[in-house]
Amino acid sequence: MNYFQAVSQVHRSVFQNFVVMNLKFDGADGGTTITDEKGHTFTANGNAQIDDAQSKFGGSSLLLDGAGDYVSAADSVDWTLGTNNFDVGFFFRVPAAALGVRGVMGGQSNSAGTSDFSIFIEKTAADKLSARAFFSGSSVTLTGATTLSADTWYRGRFKRTGSSFQLFLEAVEDANASSANAIVDSTTIWAIGRAGALDSLYHNGWIDDFVFINGAADPCNDVPTMPFPKF
Repeated sequence: MNYFQAVSQVHRSVFQNFVVMNLKFDGADGGTTITDEKGHTFTANGNAQIDDAQSKFGGSSLLLDGAGDYVSAADSVDWTLGTNNFDVGFFFRVPAAALGVRGVMGGQSNSAGTSDFSIFIEKTAADKLSARAFFSGSSVTLTGATTLSADTWYRGRFKRTGSSFQLFLEAVEDANASSANAIVDSTTIWAIGRAGALDSLYHNGWIDDFVFINGAADPCNDVPTMPFPKF
């Protein structure tokens, strides 16, 4: 670890009391044990598994085949957002066959309404990163301007600071929106690889170093060169 990496890790440790999900997706190739450093129980569904063929950090990542694969956890007060600042960061990679609409994560019901939707992140049919936050009777949608390339690791990030919502790809703000409204408290499962309980738009590719901060947002927008610290 060089000096700048050490400073970055110390900086991120400031947020340790606000981290509510911290999934490294480390483990043996083909494994289905999903460990959250914050202690929530995540279950691998479909063919979701640890894969050592691709990783950003740690030698492995979560592999999802786009056909019913996701990992999920029961609802928790830890991811009740309201008007809190929040910060969701993750690395992702998609193969050429995965270009098209693909979910990344979310907490929402398997319905067309928005009464039990919280937030979700997806890759659009136009191969842009997109994020959405739901309020009572309204929502904001942020769709990035950057076209994603296949077989490339990216860092996606969706954060809120006050009334400002920002979507980042790598270290660059790719879209923004504004609202002071409270985000709906979804009571459904939370999932990585699809948008909560919504039985569609499954992610195809790899996800690594997934971190969810609730109650704070990191003001620095650099791309981590090391995995988020384990607290």
